[in-house]
Amino acid sequence: MTRRFGRSCPAWLAGAAALMPLAAHSEPSMQTAAQPAGLFQPPQSPMLLTRTLRRPLPDGKQVLTRRSYEVHIVPESNGFRIDGKLVDVVVEAPRKLQALADIERNRPDKGMFPMRLDANGMLLPGGDPQSGEAVKKAIALVSQELGAMKLAAFDMLQAQAFVSQFRQRQGLSQWPADLFRPVPGQHRETRTIPLPNGARGHVAVDTDATTQGPAGLLSSFTRTVTTDLEGDARVTYESWTLTETH
Repeated sequence: MTRRFGRSCPAWLAGAAALMPLAAHSEPSMQTAAQPAGLFQPPQSPMLLTRTLRRPLPDGKQVLTRRSYEVHIVPESNGFRIDGKLVDVVVEAPRKLQALADIERNRPDKGMFPMRLDANGMLLPGGDPQSGEAVKKAIALVSQELGAMKLAAFDMLQAQAFVSQFRQRQGLSQWPADLFRPVPGQHRETRTIPLPNGARGHVAVDTDATTQGPAGLLSSFTRTVTTDLEGDARVTYESWTLTETH
């Protein structure tokens, strides 16, 4: 899979996009298979949930963000509540993006928990109120850097339009609904999305999941999202693992 950028788009700007919090930059997840049958019975002991996000850069390098949470899944009314806390953050990025990397590294994720699951283990909708503030800080920093750069007029217009896209897309991030009880195996789904100029883009979501124990609890889940907007292809790689704490 490839990721292509217009020739006039500065490479650092694509890197800035890679470091935007996911709430500003992730395509909504799509269900690719039927939900498992039967009630969900997760273990009562704490576990470690780790999410890794990789975004390739135009120069062949990549930005990697890995966030680990200690989580505890407890029964609640007609479903389950997931309590958790952030225990580790790793951000690997080129040196020119370290200012943006620091924002992501210091983002506390205080609004992420509790999450909630229904009786079948499907993740219920919820938002991360902290993510919006993190997006605003990232956008402000990118805008400040833009002001300090001596770009040609066309490049500046393109860069400003690029940042504007993130302002308009805050809060679109969704984790897979079946993350904690996925259907094992590989699945693919595609869809067409309308574009403002009347054209159409395409989104392809490829997932691969493994489970553990009789409850079908998440072991590993990978998702590759390829978005093609009139020849401008972007690829995002995500993975989640759930393991016992030590």
